[in-house]
Amino acid sequence: MLQEIYGTQSARRTFYFQGRLHNLRMEEGLLVKDLIHNIKEITTLLVDASEPIPNKMIVNLMLNVFPSNYENLVVNIIGQVVLPT
Repeated sequence: MLQEIYGTQSARRTFYFQGRLHNLRMEEGLLVKDLIHNIKEITTLLVDASEPIPNKMIVNLMLNVFPSNYENLVVNIIGQVVLPT
């Protein structure tokens, strides 16, 4: 019975945090450091729930949350950084 209750809650929690991570966008006025902090916080919660996100996916997600006016920054990062595997 406990497995049914807590297993379901764990699955819901994991689903919730994965959704938050994939729907995250940089809103106007949000600092880059705060955005990175939010991503790190969510990925840490997923690791704690035994659902780690691969580093390569985290980097891709981070680069996709920036609005279009950050395009030059994103292009520069993609051109200079070797993404982790």
